Amino acid sequence: MATGVLARIGVVAVLLAATVSCDPEPNPPAPAPALPTWTPLENKTPLSFDYGARAVGWDRGFLVAKTIPDNPPAVHVSKDGVDWRVSTSPDFTWIASTVGTVAAGYGPAAYVAGWSARGPVVWRTEDGAGWDSVPLARNQFTTRSPFEADTAIVAGPRGVLLVAWGRALEETDPDIYVWYSPDGKSFPAAVARSIPLAVGKPRVVTAAATPEGFLLAVSDPGRATLLQSADGKDWQDLSGGFPQGEYVTVETVAGNARTVVVERQIELDPDNPSDEPRIWYRRDGSWHAARVDPGQLPDAGVVPVSQRDVWAIRPWGAGFVAVGETLGDVSGVVWHSADGADFTRLPARANGFDRAMRITDVAVSGTTAIAFGMPVQRLDAESADAVLWRTDPP
Repeated sequence: MATGVLARIGVVAVLLAATVSCDPEPNPPAPAPALPTWTPLENKTPLSFDYGARAVGWDRGFLVAKTIPDNPPAVHVSKDGVDWRVSTSPDFTWIASTVGTVAAGYGPAAYVAGWSARGPVVWRTEDGAGWDSVPLARNQFTTRSPFEADTAIVAGPRGVLLVAWGRALEETDPDIYVWYSPDGKSFPAAVARSIPLAVGKPRVVTAAATPEGFLLAVSDPGRATLLQSADGKDWQDLSGGFPQGEYVTVETVAGNARTVVVERQIELDPDNPSDEPRIWYRRDGSWHAARVDPGQLPDAGVVPVSQRDVWAIRPWGAGFVAVGETLGDVSGVVWHSADGADFTRLPARANGFDRAMRITDVAVSGTTAIAFGMPVQRLDAESADAVLWRTDPP
């Protein structure tokens, strides 16, 4: 009897073992989404894109403007990124500044910040050909010359924001002047915001539009101030916990899906290069260093952090795209990030990014995104046409 019971127990154990062994394995992790391919564009008309140029997209195409004033100033527009033409207006007298962000685009319109004979102005276009001149109410902004102030203009779902600040090193006015327009068709009086200024030192200011509003970064020697606003009037300080430093500046800022991303620049010391993280993100009230993929050899431009520069960070679907350059082994660079915390580098040679010494901007119009780069060229060459790439944004 005992033997029969033991035999039956043995059979049951074997069946259970067989059942367990036949259970499906746990679902494997989902494969990482494939990185997009960027296709080089062949320009039908020349387009120069060098230091200080800004590229933006809107519903009708793309626009490029330079912060270094032309005489007369002009912008270039294109419907497809291939055919470019000069677009100008009799009212154009001076594009706004030598630093800052002079152009913006979103939805039905694109904008260029500048100066007319009447003072500071925003030029607005819907078709890239006709321009409306929108004067700025001065209020407390007393600057009378484009040589004395720099500006930044951004546009997004919440409207258009224009920021101005004194340029001179001896500037004692600590105020940042902010104009906000919900539709870009009129700009009421500026709101002044006082931020402590280190007199005699240059100030770096940058801004960005986000789905929720606007971001503003103001860097003075010893401190970077990061602000967030839904309406351009009431600003929340995001600086708490940000890694400060005597020579830290923020020249690129972007926001998306409640995440803020910045490039934290430090003063480079050629004798003591630093590999401190350059891209930082803020989520749930805390700042963290992002992981930035250096790439894999034998691809071009695989270099240490100290030899990488980020020129722009832009929203990309629910995440971000960052573009820049590498030094030493010269190449343009593009990174994609789904969340702002982890930036994956796209292969340089496979996408043709090694044709550029740097990639300085990305613009989106509808279902087309274009990256803008400066070509690798001889040191004695005065200029060269921009190199462009196209892809479909998420």
